[in-house]
Amino acid sequence: AAGRSLPFAVVRATDGRVVGSTRFLELDYWQGPLVWPAVPGVPFGDPATAIPDAAEIGNTWLSPGAQGTGINTEAKLLMLRHAFETWGVRRVSLRADARNGRSRAAMERLGFTSEGVRRAHSRGLDGAVRSTAFY
Repeated sequence: AAGRSLPFAVVRATDGRVVGSTRFLELDYWQGPLVWPAVPGVPFGDPATAIPDAAEIGNTWLSPGAQGTGINTEAKLLMLRHAFETWGVRRVSLRADARNGRSRAAMERLGFTSEGVRRAHSRGLDGAVRSTAFY
């Protein structure tokens, strides 16, 4: 739905190559029925200018050559800064396959706290029923 996800390309600064993608998703607007800032001629305002109260960062993919280089940490820090300083959100969350220790460790290095694991939450890319760790 419009206003629920905001994707970004991850671009390596040294050569300008796109090496991945990430996004804000599960943008949550707590003020009740979603009403975006007024735009002349648009009945309910512009979803592109709506400011969420909470967001999740996720659906991140990086090329193998970009993994372990710090680019993911830098991207997440930029997104966190935008969420808290520009939007003024109250909460940012992350989640990962509970089996993905590397992703979970990266979240904890960023200061996120584990809120638990939802068992048998979804099906993984390998077809196995997976549990999801929430931060």
